[in-house]
Amino acid sequence: MTMKLLKCTKCGHENPPEAKFCMNCGASLENAEVILKEVVRKKPVLLTIKEPEKSILVTLFFISAIILICDLLNSVVQILVRVIIIGAPYIIGLVLSIYSGYIIKKKEPLSSKDRIIIFIAIILSLIGTLSIYIMNVFAGSIMYSPIWLLYVVILFITFRALK
Repeated sequence: MTMKLLKCTKCGHENPPEAKFCMNCGASLENAEVILKEVVRKKPVLLTIKEPEKSILVTLFFISAIILICDLLNSVVQILVRVIIIGAPYIIGLVLSIYSGYIIKKKEPLSSKDRIIIFIAIILSLIGTLSIYIMNVFAGSIMYSPIWLLYVVILFITFRALK
């Protein structure tokens, strides 16, 4: 491929055809000599990996991809287990706690069904809050609440009140 260049009359630097001044010395290219230069484009250097390294690398990449997939699945399973084991009792306990407060405030006398609901609310809330408390303590978190102690007190008071 042939390329048109402007040769500076002062320093001899070859400049692109659209240049007004020499890119080397700054001289005007108004009277510059126009030259045609054959430009040979070099092919990009391609990396070729020879055997046995090629097979080894392919195998290692596939193994690493499988390990990454397993790690991802393990993380997903851990999250699901935490949500189901800890989140479910916590949420169900929350709903039943609200309902238990309503039952105690509005109903007299409490039926056996009401008492069972109240005890389930206390036990599930205690399990949920204690689980989160223990996880946060072991994780070294400074943001944990010992609300589970409140449920121990509620459990004690409820047992005494419903004898």
